[in-house]
Amino acid sequence: MIYFFIWVIIIVNFTDLRRIENGMFGEPVTFIGYPGAGGNGSVIKPGAEYAILDNSPNKDGAWAFLRNFYTEEYQDNINDSAVSEFPVRLSSLEILAENAKKGRYSALEREYEELKWNLFGKEITIGVNTDEDNQRVYDLIEAAVGIMENDAYIYNIITEESSAYFSGQKSAEEVAEIIQNRVQNYIDENH
Repeated sequence: MIYFFIWVIIIVNFTDLRRIENGMFGEPVTFIGYPGAGGNGSVIKPGAEYAILDNSPNKDGAWAFLRNFYTEEYQDNINDSAVSEFPVRLSSLEILAENAKKGRYSALEREYEELKWNLFGKEITIGVNTDEDNQRVYDLIEAAVGIMENDAYIYNIITEESSAYFSGQKSAEEVAEIIQNRVQNYIDENH
């Protein structure tokens, strides 16, 4: 019997590649992406989504507030080690990539340090990004084919039905079929 694992890995900064390969797996990984109608591809999961209502009584004020998040100053200060998101400005993304090649900035030491990661109580040195590492992350971003959205109702279906498998009441195939049917019904009725 052949066993395989599917890991859902979320890349939220350039240094995540080093963490995944040098920390979690200890070897290079291949990113396949989410299955979709057009094949497999990576997806973007927005850190935040903003909107201004069409009938807002203060559109100018709302835009003045939201504009702050897109200024060069704000985007350039998204710090790879503190924020789990990529900047939306290309010039700011390039700064983040260059910083990943230096390591993590230590305010205490006032210098960049080689990245370390804690795996089950063991500290692992994962190094700093190379140009090739950064290019792989750029390629992943450019390959994005959609936006990742979480649906709590679908998550609840999976959690609910999978308990029958884990308690030994149903086989994995039976549970998968039930989940597929319930999710399909939900999607047909609501989307």
